[in-house]
This record gives sequence, structure tokens and C-alpha cells, in this order.
Amino acid sequence: MQSANTILIGRDHTLGETLDCIAKHLLDQGKRVIRLPDLKAGEHSQIPLAEADRYLLDTTIIVVSSRTRIDDRVLAAAPNLKAVIFPSIGYNSCDVEAAANRGIRVVNGVTPENYEGMAEATAMLMAALMLELGPKQDWLRQGRTTPASLSSRMLKGRVVGMIGFGRIAQETIKRLQGWGIAKFLLHTRTAPTNLDSRISLCTLEELLRESDIVSIHCPLNDHTKRLIGRNEFRLMKETSFLINTSRGGIIDENALYEALRDKTIAAAAIDTFADEPLCFESPLRSLKNIILTQHNIGHTRDLFDSLVPRALANIDEIIAGRNPKDTVNSELLKDGLGKRQGQIALG
Repeated sequence: MQSANTILIGRDHTLGETLDCIAKHLLDQGKRVIRLPDLKAGEHSQIPLAEADRYLLDTTIIVVSSRTRIDDRVLAAAPNLKAVIFPSIGYNSCDVEAAANRGIRVVNGVTPENYEGMAEATAMLMAALMLELGPKQDWLRQGRTTPASLSSRMLKGRVVGMIGFGRIAQETIKRLQGWGIAKFLLHTRTAPTNLDSRISLCTLEELLRESDIVSIHCPLNDHTKRLIGRNEFRLMKETSFLINTSRGGIIDENALYEALRDKTIAAAAIDTFADEPLCFESPLRSLKNIILTQHNIGHTRDLFDSLVPRALANIDEIIAGRNPKDTVNSELLKDGLGKRQGQIALG
């Protein structure tokens, strides 16, 4: 007989501890939990469709990281599925519209520690690039004296461009209050209302031409894939910096390498890549004018401690037949794309 609460839990190199804790709590509550296979080095956890009967036939809730692909083939193989839950804020690996078409909710974990930690990290990267933290560390390690002519600059009086205006971008601007930023330029597809007087909406071309720092804060989709390429780098100042803490596929990495190598732009800080983890053969690793981190620059103990209770609360909401506040495809379901009714109690 099918269990009313069959929950499939994924694996992940970054969120592995979080997923393990969620699984343990659910087992302690008497839920039926299925785990995806353990990972080998460099692998991302994926649902094996060849074993759909084992992993998907009875599953009512899937809990995975944003590195596990949830496309329509997976959704079609799970006839009892009511929700896909991501413990963290990212959900780009899921076909949200396909889920809505099947009446399946997509839920992420929007905890303040997530976007506030990323905002702190973004502000830190801005300061580190402007003040040449990396080169100054290298000079010390190599026993070199400080060059007579420094190229470091203050953030005060600079123009900061934000591509996208979600929670992280908004929180980053809050954290830069009092730093004396000359102005913020904003390029976004959805124009916000009641903007601060120092924030100006503009085209992408205007933002790239005028900004001293360009910071990317948009999702990866058909509109933003390779949004920043060779032509865009040519628009930027030679003294400008690029920061991407959003999604790797937004930047053409070959064009980024060339722009940094040829000093088309001054430097960059990149936390996320088209293929993760970043391969050891990537030419980006050979550059001196780049800060590279492994999609973890904003990760803190505070963040991970916040994810488990939020995921468990979202699971409880789904089981009770309610719509979690973190549901990302509510509007699609309301618009009638869903073929099933979502308000169904599972146990």
C-alpha cells in the first residue's frame, strides 16, 4: 500500500549535511524517506529515470538542491508528486512551468540568513576588488614592497551597477549605505516602484558604460543566458570590476577570460560557473586579477542552521494541504496552468 508521506531526499556536496539533517528529522517523525544514491567526487545528484519505480512512483515530495535536475520527464514519472522543495534559495534546476502544468508546487527556502549573507559577501567583494586585497596579499607573501604607484581606489564616489533587483541586490544596497557611493544604476526587466533617489533605472548598455562596479543579481533563464559576453565587456571601463554571485551561465566564461587577460576590465570576483565545480583546467584559474570561490562565498553557519527548520516547515505545509509562503510558482498555478488541484492533504 502506498505511504501517504513518501519523501525523496537528494544528495549534494554543498548541502549534503542539510539534506541529511532533513532526512533524519523526517525519519524521526515516522515519515517514509527515500535517499538518492551517494555521490562520487565531482558528481551532482540526479534522479535515475531508469529506476523511476524505485525513486518516483510513490513519492509525494522531492527535496533536493538546485544542482539536481527536475525536468518534465522526472515530473511525469512521479504520478503522486505534490511538491518539489529546495532547502536553499536557488531552484533554477527545476522546470517551474512544467511543474505548474502538473499541479506541482515548487518551493524554495527563503531565509533571511541566505540573502543577507550573500549581500554581506557581495559588499565584501566590492571592497576587496577596489582595494586590491589579492595583489596586496601576494606582495606580502613574495616579500615585495608596495609599488610606488597604487591603483587601489575607495568605494566612496563610485558608480555601482546592479543587474537584477532581487532580495540580495536590495540588501547589498542597504549595506552600502554610508559608504559614500555616488549612485546606483539598475537594470532589471521588472521596474520596481518607490526607488531610493540614488538608484537610477537604465539600459544594460548605459549600466556597463558608466559603472565602476557591475554586480550580477539575476536568475539564469533564456533572457539572461550569456548576457555578458565579448560585446558587453568592450562597453565596460578598463578600470571597472565585475562581480557575479548569481548564476554562472549569465557570463560567457571564455569572453571573461579574454577580458581579464587583455585588461579590457580591471578584475572580477566570480562565485558561480556554468559548470560546477570549476574544472582544474579552466583558464580562469591562471589569472591574477580574479577572485574565484566555489559557489559558497555567502555560506555561513548561520545560513545552514536556518535551512533545516524552514525546509521541514515547508514539508509540513504541503502535507497539511496548504500553500507554503515560499512557493515560487503560485501565480502559474492560480492562472490555471495546473491540471491538478494543489490543495490536497497528503496525510
